[in-house]
Amino acid sequence: MTLPELQDRLTLYLAAEKAILEGGQEWDVDGEKFTRAELPALQTEIRRLRHEIAMLERVQAGGAPICFSQGVFGGRR
Repeated sequence: MTLPELQDRLTLYLAAEKAILEGGQEWDVDGEKFTRAELPALQTEIRRLRHEIAMLERVQAGGAPICFSQGVFGGRR
């Protein structure tokens, strides 16, 4: 996705979050319905989009992409 597409998508998700927090029980984003009970999933997608936008902006500004690893010890992931 391009930066403008990601920003537009983030705007939609933020509007859905706002509507649900203000008392709406259900919201539709790109054909996917979210209910108040699914607010954590909606907020996870908002964080993911913000991260992806930040990475793309960093790369477009000439910086190196942000890379990270995650280790899991003593359990399955």
